[in-house]
Amino acid sequence: MRRRILYIGPGHSPLFRGRIAPFLEDHDACLVSTEPVPETFLARHPGLRYHLLPRPALRGLPRRLYLHTLDYVVEVWRLIRGFRPDLIHLHYVSQLDALTLSPVRRTPIVLTVMGADVLEDQIPRPWLLDQAVRGLFRRVAAVTAKSRFLAARCHELGAQLSRVHLLPWGVDSAHFSPGERGTARATLGLPAEATLLLSSRALQRLYNHEPLLDSVAALEREVRVVFTRNAEDADYARSVAVRAERLGVPAHFLPPVPYEQMPALYAAADACASLPASDGLPQTLLEALACHRPAVVLDLEAYQELPFPSDSVWRVAHSAGTPHPGALAEGLGQVLRLGPRAGLEEARGWIQANAELAQSVAAMRALYAALS
Repeated sequence: MRRRILYIGPGHSPLFRGRIAPFLEDHDACLVSTEPVPETFLARHPGLRYHLLPRPALRGLPRRLYLHTLDYVVEVWRLIRGFRPDLIHLHYVSQLDALTLSPVRRTPIVLTVMGADVLEDQIPRPWLLDQAVRGLFRRVAAVTAKSRFLAARCHELGAQLSRVHLLPWGVDSAHFSPGERGTARATLGLPAEATLLLSSRALQRLYNHEPLLDSVAALEREVRVVFTRNAEDADYARSVAVRAERLGVPAHFLPPVPYEQMPALYAAADACASLPASDGLPQTLLEALACHRPAVVLDLEAYQELPFPSDSVWRVAHSAGTPHPGALAEGLGQVLRLGPRAGLEEARGWIQANAELAQSVAAMRALYAALS
């Protein structure tokens, strides 16, 4: 018997779409999204029921409160009653969705969390919404977390440890594999001979792009920085561009790169920078290492469980999420040093053994079956 699964998540996110796609052909699925889903995705999955429920912005109110109209809550309740799902799977635990699902008691709920869902320094929660989030974690049938660090935070929010499952979701290593640098640069319109440092994280203040530019400017040789306009804060993105120009650091700003071209983006780079002030387990780090590109990261607690060799991932000292300038400059010098790196092959092997997407999909199928 085909299960009826109601998915709730950001339809514009390629990570979210990639995580639900393997289940759409053998389940009756309904997708609720507050952002438009690409038509190409809907065309590949004609059996998917899709409901776009935009969240109207109430300008002048704090954006972090996720204050939207009552219409969203009512419409989700109406969909649950009409679709009658056997299971609800919420990806990215928005505070409004936690409030919306508060009355659900009989239908099992699965949460798939990211760092921003459970790390309060990224998204502060006012008291009412904090209580809704904690109530949801206490009641859910299962939580999937990408790392032990995130699993511990889920437990602190009320989830029973027996219901928290380590599921890295990971990468498809057949897709994310080493590529030829010259061809990749030509494909993306990037200079053929320059030293390129890639920062593929969202253009938001959390990701320390401005300290990155300061440290690049301090290097003895010219390094060009490639940014992608993922989930950008327009004002912040402008400040980053202005800072790069003022410092004399050549910068390239690429539009969001489709999933199909992401391996080429890593292949085009000499190294990657991933510098969020707090994090769970970044997908971009796994992707870069699977493509044999070294990375510089902050020495966050979340990364300490990752056994990657120092010649593949250089960890930078920081204070409350702000990198120490000298340590960051040293780290950039290390990851941009050309030459063979045995640690990259070791890191890719660890990803294939522990963070392969197919493994997580199989574990999710088993979890669905156990909750039926």
